[in-house]
Amino acid sequence: MAMADVRSWLQSLMREAFGILAFVYIWIALMVWQLYIIVYTKLSTWFPRTSALISSSVRWAHSLISGGNTKTHVLITMPFSPFCETVRWAFDMAGEPYDERSVGPIFHYFVSLFQTLGSNRAVPIMITHPDHRVLPTSHACLRFLGDLNNERFGEDWVFPSRDAEEFEMNLSADDSYGQAVMRCVYHYFFTAKEDDGKKQLLQVCKKGISKWQSVLLPFLWPGYELIIKLSLKVDDQVTFKANIEQVDKTWDKVNQLLSDGRKYILGTRQASGADIAFAALSYPLILPTEMDGGLFSFSKDPLPPRYRKEVERRRKSAAGRFVLRLFKEERHITFQT
Repeated sequence: MAMADVRSWLQSLMREAFGILAFVYIWIALMVWQLYIIVYTKLSTWFPRTSALISSSVRWAHSLISGGNTKTHVLITMPFSPFCETVRWAFDMAGEPYDERSVGPIFHYFVSLFQTLGSNRAVPIMITHPDHRVLPTSHACLRFLGDLNNERFGEDWVFPSRDAEEFEMNLSADDSYGQAVMRCVYHYFFTAKEDDGKKQLLQVCKKGISKWQSVLLPFLWPGYELIIKLSLKVDDQVTFKANIEQVDKTWDKVNQLLSDGRKYILGTRQASGADIAFAALSYPLILPTEMDGGLFSFSKDPLPPRYRKEVERRRKSAAGRFVLRLFKEERHITFQT
């Protein structure tokens, strides 16, 4: 065996060992954090007099995350997340102000677990103003916005019908379309030659987060890679095929709906939550120019060949053209009703 091969083998072995150590560290930290949350919540049940103290702690944590600004809703995000983009887009379009606070992968587990008292590990999460209500999913955030529209204007453009809400829920629910899209993207980068794809993902995950997170994330990244591999099975071809089929099923449905020339998916007079959710959750497979600061730039970034081919194929379809048009024409407009 050549010396270069030995060196490469040792580097690979060290990386795997460090990944396992980082994974164990993250897992232990999460277990300790969850135990703390369980004790934290049980105390309020066992000792009602502590409820005031607990409420003060929640308000303090909210203030800490929001940088002291508690005069508007606070949206906790991972900057590149399509689920977070769904909420940003809807609130921007409604002209409803919010304060965005970004967290990176791994760190989002701890923030989410705390804010939802152990019920959720994902983002987006919105903390409403002035009642500090915690909305733990993108659907909950859109439903909250729809209720605000009804109260203020007597009309809900987010979910103008039950069909619109069900369509969005089917896109954003656990193990549904949005998750399948991201698993496909992870697959393309995790199966790219050598470690180039994983390095690109790390750079994406460092976008828009605080400096201290950017410094720590590379040290924890091997552990996060292992989490993704084990939980999402992104390097498994059978799982990848199932994810592609799930994406194609939704894609074919949208292609069919748009085939009669309608401007929006459900034939509404303006974009609804269904349109916003589909466009935002699809952007990783379309890469519109307006999202160059999100995952990747289709025109500027070197992409794995299989991923680039997939994006090119999707862009040519009716659903792909719809996503490109919606981002170009409606991502930055604001209306109230």
